[in-house]
Amino acid sequence: MDAQTIFVLLIFAVFVFLVYRAVKLAIQAALIAAISFSFPWIVKFFGLDIPVSADLQTGLYFAAFGLALFIAYHFLKLLASVIRILLWPVRR
Repeated sequence: MDAQTIFVLLIFAVFVFLVYRAVKLAIQAALIAAISFSFPWIVKFFGLDIPVSADLQTGLYFAAFGLALFIAYHFLKLLASVIRILLWPVRR
C-alpha cells in the first residue's frame, strides 16, 4: 500500500463519518420540527389552559422556533467543546 492509497482511504473514512453525522442531525432536526409543529394540537388535546390557537400558521411558528432552539443548542455545544479543547493545556 502506498501513501496515496492510505490517504484516499482516510479521506473516504472521514467522508463516511461526516455524512453519517449529517444524516443523524437531519433526522433529529426533522423529529424536533414535527414535535414542535404538533405542540398546539397537543395542548388543545390535553385541555391545558394555554392561549395557543391550533392552526397551520401557529404550528409552523412553533416548528421554526423548535428548530432555532435545536440549532442554538448544537452551536453552543460545539462552542463548549472547542473551548474545552483550547483550554486543555491550562487545566493540566
